[in-house]
Amino acid sequence: MGRSQKVTRDRLNQNGIWFESDVRFDYEQSPPYLQNFRDIILDFYGVIEVRINKHDKCVEYRSDPRDPFKPHYPTERGNDSLVSQTIKRAQNIQWKATDLDHRSDEKEWDDLFYSYMLKPLGDYWQPQATDTRFIERQKALYERFECHGDKLWTLFKTNFRADERLELTVPKPDRMLSFPIYNTKNANRLSRDEDHWRWKGTPVVTENFSLEVLEQLWNNGKGLCSSPFDIYSKAKAGNHRSKDTYRPKDHQCFPWLVVEHKKATNAEFCYCQAANASSAALMLLESAAQYAETRYDGLLVPPIPVITTVGKRVRVWIAWHSFIDSGPDDEPDDASASASDEKSDSEYDQYTDSEYEADYQPDDDISSEGNDDDGGNRQSNYMMEYIWEGELTNIVDIIELEAILGNIHTWAMRDLKPLLSSYIGNWRSQLGV
Repeated sequence: MGRSQKVTRDRLNQNGIWFESDVRFDYEQSPPYLQNFRDIILDFYGVIEVRINKHDKCVEYRSDPRDPFKPHYPTERGNDSLVSQTIKRAQNIQWKATDLDHRSDEKEWDDLFYSYMLKPLGDYWQPQATDTRFIERQKALYERFECHGDKLWTLFKTNFRADERLELTVPKPDRMLSFPIYNTKNANRLSRDEDHWRWKGTPVVTENFSLEVLEQLWNNGKGLCSSPFDIYSKAKAGNHRSKDTYRPKDHQCFPWLVVEHKKATNAEFCYCQAANASSAALMLLESAAQYAETRYDGLLVPPIPVITTVGKRVRVWIAWHSFIDSGPDDEPDDASASASDEKSDSEYDQYTDSEYEADYQPDDDISSEGNDDDGGNRQSNYMMEYIWEGELTNIVDIIELEAILGNIHTWAMRDLKPLLSSYIGNWRSQLGV
């Protein structure tokens, strides 16, 4: 392995990865499928003003410089309404974020965001003993997801990047939300926590995300790449983390949300890491779409959301894939991005090499290039732009962010997962699995 590299905007641009941090996503100038994706994520109907005005008219608000979103509750209604509970939860996050502001490190922001934003969402969709059969089955088969982080995406150490994509670090996002890979070979149970749901008779959309199917489609690295972790090679090599052991931190596929955290002084580096990880997640979707017969709103590769926190400042981004018919050294067109001034590596010298474990060795088995209709090469490019910005010290922003996470989960389970299942079905038809 060569010397560790540090991800910078200039290195990303050289590899066809672009992000725009100074200008918000231009809705009017964007293609319809990105407009639609943005509208799905930023759908706030039924929350905040609309919900308060229509369903809890007792709640009033006044402007207060110390607490601009201060509720007043009439005594006859009490403080137990849904709006009251939502605001109290948001106030708790606000107080904790205010306490962390200007003094905390990245780990503390990660813990705050996970504990109060991501974990509650995950817990809500975990099957519970108190659920009805209908709800429990829905959660187990369709709604549950994995949320883990701070783990190298080892698939990108040795392959999956074309030869031109040099000097890119192995992604290691602080958090990623992804689909679970179900272990059907070692047990006849669907959930490791519940023993009610057996594999026999489960829908194809669930079977397609099983370890048995995805391992066969991996085809020794020459087939479908579904997990950012090199779990299938480990299983073949007889590694202790084999296919016979259910390890949820490894058994994840197709990340659909990338989250990166940094201190308030490290915005540029945070965005670079997020762009690097999101482009890698899009490469997995490219692999899935290889034999696609239908298009996703005009494109084979769907976009994905990204969230960054820089201190209390939160941004929600969308990342998408596109082709250009030029070489990797050419500038992208207006639809991609504007190049920025080159950043000095000294800006990132405070980070140790252990955070950037050695750069990958290129492998020719899998390429991120495509061929156009005329037989020429098309270079894959990846763009990331932000669509929403707020602060964890603002209650309205916190409530909106909770809605955004719920919207992202709904999109992932009801739109992305069925689409990927159809793509996996195409792979199974091609390889006879």
